[in-house]
Amino acid sequence: MTHRDEYVEFVTPRLGRLRALAYQLSGDWHGADDLVQITLTKTLLNWRRVREATDIDMYVRAILVKAFLTERTLGWSRVRLLAAIPERPAPPSWAVAWARRRLRGRGLGCSGFGGREPEGPLDAATAGRAGGGDEQRGNGTA
Repeated sequence: MTHRDEYVEFVTPRLGRLRALAYQLSGDWHGADDLVQITLTKTLLNWRRVREATDIDMYVRAILVKAFLTERTLGWSRVRLLAAIPERPAPPSWAVAWARRRLRGRGLGCSGFGGREPEGPLDAATAGRAGGGDEQRGNGTA
């Protein structure tokens, strides 16, 4: 019996249990199938070492869990596909205030913001830095 035949004989009756464990880890069937595929590939590539283990089932489950943990650390695993594009949140109030001051500093006023003046806790603290009064420009009019 070749090592490939031994592998197929080992995997065939355990495939359903491996897939169920992978589903419990990943939470979806597509991710579970990916984990099982990774596990079975690694198992086949290392079959000589795997078959020498004292508990082959435990060894293969450990490969599956390690594959799951590796997949979780990759950047693409944090990507979520959505059915619809979520609404874009409004910019934070400090960003709106900063933009108003920048426009005012360039002589454009606040017409792009409905004519309202900036408001909020950051206005007083950042008034000199964000659009600059004359004291920041070095005009000597402090």
